[in-house]
Amino acid sequence: LATHWILSSPPEKSTSELQSELSSILLSEGQIRTALAYKALAEHDLERAEEHAKLAALNDPTHAQPHLVLAKVTIARVVDFVRGAVKTSKTRSELLDEVEREARLAIALAAKQNDVTTQIESYEQLVDTKLMQHDISAAADELAEVVKLSPDNLRVLLVQAHVQIEKD
Repeated sequence: LATHWILSSPPEKSTSELQSELSSILLSEGQIRTALAYKALAEHDLERAEEHAKLAALNDPTHAQPHLVLAKVTIARVVDFVRGAVKTSKTRSELLDEVEREARLAIALAAKQNDVTTQIESYEQLVDTKLMQHDISAAADELAEVVKLSPDNLRVLLVQAHVQIEKD
C-alpha cells in the first residue's frame, strides 16, 4: 500500500517529503526504497534515486527492480554528461559499463522471479547502452534476446524500431 502511495503521489510532493512521512520500519523494506528511488528518478534527483536504490538492493538482494533503477540513474547521468550539464569523475565509457552491469544483474534476478516486464526494461537499457557505444551489432544481439521474451510487446517493438533506425 505504501509503495502505491509513493508512486501515485502528486509531482509537487517531493521524495524527501514522502520519506519523512514513512516509519523506519517501512523504510527498511526494499519495495518502499525502490518506490522512493523511482520517485526521485522522476524528479531527476539522481543522487537520492541512487541512494534509495542501493538501500533497496541491500534490503532485498534478490529483487531486480533496484538494479534496474540503478541502470536508469546511470543512463540519466550519461545523458547529463553528454549534454555538459554535470561533471563527473567517471568517463562516459565507465558510466556505460556501470549501466550494463546493473542491467545484466537486473535481467538475471528478474529471470529467477519470472518478471518479464523488468527483463524487458533492463534489455531496453542494454540496447540503449550499446547504441550509445555505437555498437549496433551488440545492440541487435541484445534486441534478439528481448524479442525472445515478448515479441509483440510494445516496448520491445519500439526498441526494435530504434535499432533498425540506427542500422539504416
